[in-house]
Amino acid sequence: MIVDKLKLSSSTGSSPSSAEDDVDITTTTQTTTSTSSPVTNPQQNSLKRTHDEADLDKEYFTSDGEKLLCFSKDLKEIQLYRFLGSSPKYPKSTTKTQKEAIDKNFNTYFRLIYQTVIPPFNEFLCKDFSLTTACGKYFILSSYGQSINSNNNNNINRAEMDTFIRQSQSNSINLPNPEDITFYLVRISDGVVCDKRTFKKDVIHLAHHSGVYLYQDFFIVLSLQYQTIHIFQIKGSKFVNIRSIGPHCNEDDQLEIDSLENAEKSFIPMVHEKQQKAEQLASIQPFLKTSDINSKSTTSTVSSTSSSSTTTTNTTNNVTFSVTNNNNNNANNINNNIPNNTNNINNNQPQTTTTTTTTNNQSSQTNNTDSLSYNHSLPSGNLMGIKQRFLSYLYKKAATSPDPKKSLSLYFSLFPQYCNLVMWKMQSLDASHLLIKFGPIDGLLGRLADYCNQISFFVVYNMHTTEVIGVYENSNKEFAKTFEQFCEHFRACSCPSGLIKFRSTCSNNIFVREHLMKQKLAVVNARYGGETQAVKRILSALPFSPQSWNESPYFDKYLFSYDEKMISSTERPKPLVDYPIKFYSRFGGEVKFKMNNGIQDKNDRQSKKYATYIFHPYCPFIISLQHSSATNTFVANFHFKSDDLEVEKDFLSDSSTDQQYEDENDS
Repeated sequence: MIVDKLKLSSSTGSSPSSAEDDVDITTTTQTTTSTSSPVTNPQQNSLKRTHDEADLDKEYFTSDGEKLLCFSKDLKEIQLYRFLGSSPKYPKSTTKTQKEAIDKNFNTYFRLIYQTVIPPFNEFLCKDFSLTTACGKYFILSSYGQSINSNNNNNINRAEMDTFIRQSQSNSINLPNPEDITFYLVRISDGVVCDKRTFKKDVIHLAHHSGVYLYQDFFIVLSLQYQTIHIFQIKGSKFVNIRSIGPHCNEDDQLEIDSLENAEKSFIPMVHEKQQKAEQLASIQPFLKTSDINSKSTTSTVSSTSSSSTTTTNTTNNVTFSVTNNNNNNANNINNNIPNNTNNINNNQPQTTTTTTTTNNQSSQTNNTDSLSYNHSLPSGNLMGIKQRFLSYLYKKAATSPDPKKSLSLYFSLFPQYCNLVMWKMQSLDASHLLIKFGPIDGLLGRLADYCNQISFFVVYNMHTTEVIGVYENSNKEFAKTFEQFCEHFRACSCPSGLIKFRSTCSNNIFVREHLMKQKLAVVNARYGGETQAVKRILSALPFSPQSWNESPYFDKYLFSYDEKMISSTERPKPLVDYPIKFYSRFGGEVKFKMNNGIQDKNDRQSKKYATYIFHPYCPFIISLQHSSATNTFVANFHFKSDDLEVEKDFLSDSSTDQQYEDENDS
């Protein structure tokens, strides 16, 4: 649906449909969520022990909410726990001290299923990377580490070598700090690694799934170092290589190139002969007319006090000098970088002058030959694969415009900038189309202070036909409108369960749409702002990363409102605040519940603290991970709802328990 809309807007230039098309989606969302969710509000907060004791570093709920995936502190193993429920179970005659101990116990809420080591000795798990497949049977985990030479390791068998993905160094853009990056397909039931793929000496953004995408059973990886998109299919607990998109768009592109090179081999000697003849002709010194010689010799004649023998010698030098200048001018027509050294010629030594002239001619010929061969061997000399499709689309667009002369002139003036663009990020729109973001290479090197203000392009690419069906600049207002009205479809592609009824976007929720309008107006009215800057900031969210949101009814904007500066549905750290986070009801405006992050250490108030919130998909249970940049410690808070709705009098104090025990002994 979204691809058809982009095709229509790209071909006809029509504006997207109005927001009235999304009324049915909004009504359905409100009906399905407002009947059951308002009663499930967390009522209590339980402070768990620090992660130094728990030996855990990051936690994720599975898509079904039944299990919790944890990473160890050394990033070598994973631990899978079963979720026992959001409400602790207290035995009879429980005191307050015992109740607090039960609340703070990790085993009250989770039971260990298994723990297993995943990466090899030289790699570490990425704690910010964890995907669940659409079938819900596998985890996709990743690890990174220093690259090792596997060719010299005799312990690696043939099956292990088949999991390596190597590419030609000629396609590398030479990003710093390449690593060995491995993706694992781990079975959730027992933690067995079913398959893996290792990218040797590559650069892939792993944090928050930025460099990959998961659509249905297709796992897509963007290699930044080699500018290649690798597509795998998860089939039969294996990663099946489907295709690679980058320097080649089709599987047989390299075979076609090799066949053409073989056909050209018979013509290569002829080309070399022509080049040699051209070099010989360029080295021939042209003859000068007698009038030119006399005129040039007259201008550089020595004073009349010199002897006739000296004058004759200078005349000979002048002839040689003029020939040298002409030769250098001819050489400069081929390569302007060759310096002109004739000004250092000593006119009193004719033999030396002649020798120097010959040396300059030979050096200029050598430099010209080296320059031509170097430019011919540059990897950027040929535009191949998806970059060629991208530039061809822009050329056809300019050639078919109402003013082709002006459009083509602009295209050719910007052609060097287009050639220097590289792939930043990508996502899948459906089973056939990719949305790829191109930008300057400085964005990959971390040299850009503000990515929103940089010029970038969104390319819609058809994987089956290898065609580019649309190119949009990040300041395109029409594309921004399409994104606002179909934001749900951009995000729904990455979720294992498809369209989630609790997901609130600007395309299906009026409150999110109002918040987006306020942000746009703030950017438009700001200093150095404007409508173009607002469009760039809106489109900076694209492409989306897969499974990077907390799917919970508490983030349904039709049910609750909250301060997004302190908490949001995105799995990103937020600044830790001293006061509770309040969730307000959309129906009455009252506070439904509060999230207290606990009492902070008074001695550590100056260091910055952040909190990451992990929501259960449907139960009233929330985990907040607090970490300090100064002490590098982690504290986890459990926020839950009590099913028994106990009050203070239902729990006996420690003194009353002791008194009851003494009375029983007396009796």
